[in-house]
Amino acid sequence: VGFGLPGVCEIVLPLQNNVVMESYGDRFRFDTIDSLSGRDSSRTAASKDVSIATTNRFDTVLYRTRIDTGIEEPMYSFHSMDALDFGSNEFAKGLERVLTVSPTFNEKRICVISTNHGHITLGSNYVKWVEQWEIVKQIDLPAETDWRLALKEHFGVTLIP
Repeated sequence: VGFGLPGVCEIVLPLQNNVVMESYGDRFRFDTIDSLSGRDSSRTAASKDVSIATTNRFDTVLYRTRIDTGIEEPMYSFHSMDALDFGSNEFAKGLERVLTVSPTFNEKRICVISTNHGHITLGSNYVKWVEQWEIVKQIDLPAETDWRLALKEHFGVTLIP
């Protein structure tokens, strides 16, 4: 279950390539897709393991090169001028897919918030602080009351029993 607004990548639009997020060290790159001719502007929109559909619906792909592996991977395909209404069928289907197919959202109890130097993650039985891909602090949460207290203290969320 997520709380509050979805996560945000601090990438300035219009499209800027090789943006480095200093707090994480990852490099982000946008690639536009020439959907009318079926050609990509500079690269194919697929990696060895992951393929992103490049239909007429999408015109842009966001890639990430991870600091720990150096491997570039496509993260999102989207239409750069989208302004979908929250009640739209496409938005509802996308949200339904994320909540029913993705193990990140349906098999784990997790909450993540960005900080100036990295992020704080509240997992099923721990809270940890990560900076530059290194865990700088971790606290085990052996009981449900400890977990709820960490959720309130670090994320400002109080669950009703």
